[in-house]
Amino acid sequence: METFFTYLLKSAGILTLFFIMYELLLQKETFFKANRFFLLGGMTCALVLPLVTFTRTVVLPVSDVAYATFSENVPLVQEAVPLTFTVWEVLLFIYGTGVLFLIVRLVLQLLSFQKLLRRSKVYRKEGFHFVETTDQTAPFPF
Repeated sequence: METFFTYLLKSAGILTLFFIMYELLLQKETFFKANRFFLLGGMTCALVLPLVTFTRTVVLPVSDVAYATFSENVPLVQEAVPLTFTVWEVLLFIYGTGVLFLIVRLVLQLLSFQKLLRRSKVYRKEGFHFVETTDQTAPFPF
């Protein structure tokens, strides 16, 4: 579980770096295709780069090993351990709750959009679909 959360943190960090670079350097540019490729490349890097690890092999000299003695007095019954949560589990729960909330919100928005399409007149002109409605609704971002 810790490795998954570490992956999420690394991925979020990479996305943040790409977004900051976009805001600082490319936001005012009118090369929309290049901006789109930059942002798609950032998402691809955020998926792949956290999986890349760099290892370095270090050879250490062998030292003498001290032998320990073991006792045979091992209790057969263990005491009940209280249920505890690690920080990673709590953070993963918070993250999962946020993802679930956003998925439910998206589904509700899609249902609202579908309802608007059913109630309104839709016509096509010059390759575009126009929805004519009398409702006072904000534009949909998708």
